[in-house]
Amino acid sequence: MFFVGADTIPPLDVLPRLLAHDKPVVGGVYYGRNQADNGNPKAAVAWKHEDFSQQWLETKGLVELDGMGMDCVLFNREAFTAFSYSDWEVNDDDYPAYDRLKTKGYKCLRDTTIICKHYDTAESYA
Repeated sequence: MFFVGADTIPPLDVLPRLLAHDKPVVGGVYYGRNQADNGNPKAAVAWKHEDFSQQWLETKGLVELDGMGMDCVLFNREAFTAFSYSDWEVNDDDYPAYDRLKTKGYKCLRDTTIICKHYDTAESYA
């Protein structure tokens, strides 16, 4: 199951690149919106619960994270069925879904060479 946000523009070859990894959960990089307006530096939508530095972006290729949002991520069938939509029912949040995957032994991997655009305003992208 491939998830891509309606406001996310992945590279044209994103799907074959993600499939080539042959991993249960793998995604591409996209940046949060509206951060420049708040004076914050651009930050990728992803998290490692003990490390918010985003130094993982310096690694080229696959990196393991605790979660990465849903705007550019591929799940194989087994990983997709390991969580349910009830994971989002409480507060429409991605954290519970990735936490459930982690407790079932799945790794959340992101390919840092796949960079998506994230629509921000009519004039810019994150």
